[in-house]
Amino acid sequence: MSTRSRLAAAIETYPSRVGRPLLRRALGLSSDHSRSRPESLVRVDLALSPLPTPLPNYELFLTIARRTVYFDLAYPEYKLELEYHGDQHRTDVRQWRSDVRRANDIGDEGWQTLQYTGDDLINLTAMRARVERRLRALGWNG
Repeated sequence: MSTRSRLAAAIETYPSRVGRPLLRRALGLSSDHSRSRPESLVRVDLALSPLPTPLPNYELFLTIARRTVYFDLAYPEYKLELEYHGDQHRTDVRQWRSDVRRANDIGDEGWQTLQYTGDDLINLTAMRARVERRLRALGWNG
């Protein structure tokens, strides 16, 4: 794993490297705000598509629940959250209960949640189509 600053330093340190154009492209798509590989895969896929690029780890204060939540990926303009659920979200009872409460709290604020799992990462084309349908339903005209 690397950070944006380490990748930028590598590009500058090895300017004649064969893969430099690819490294520059990767730098443009990287984010120090991503917290997981699945989030990054979906975010980069969406960034390379005609769809808007979601914001990683978006912070939102929920006025009704009076607490702050962080969205894996968010489209604030459309009040759409993309949330990755690894297996611990279904096997840990406390995590599952917290997820249900969180989804209800977010819904109370007018946000929609599009949940995805590891199975969705197998077919990012289908995932992208689902995001596009949801964004269009929320007013995106792309």
